[in-house]
Amino acid sequence: MIVKVQRHSQRYNENNNPIGDPEFQDVATGVHAFVRYVTGQLRQEEPGLLPTSTHLVRMQNTVGVLRPNDPTLSKPDRIVLNGRPYQVDAIDDIQFPGLYQIQLSEDMR
Repeated sequence: MIVKVQRHSQRYNENNNPIGDPEFQDVATGVHAFVRYVTGQLRQEEPGLLPTSTHLVRMQNTVGVLRPNDPTLSKPDRIVLNGRPYQVDAIDDIQFPGLYQIQLSEDMR
């Protein structure tokens, strides 16, 4: 699947005052990824899944996705699948060397 990665950001003027409302900006577009829908069977096979996870995405670790607990983020990154936004909840970079396995949940922002 071709996905898009977005990051929540705020623009500022020269006096460091916010300009407009915060919005999601594209970080990476046209990213090739392997996407799996989280089913009951997958939950049995992968015990580390979060209860809110709806999709598992595998993509190269060269894509600029940040972990949800990164101190530079105001809100977790977002991945857009088929035009629908999903929130990045967890990133595993150990299970598959060179790849991120990302858990997504419905984005309610």
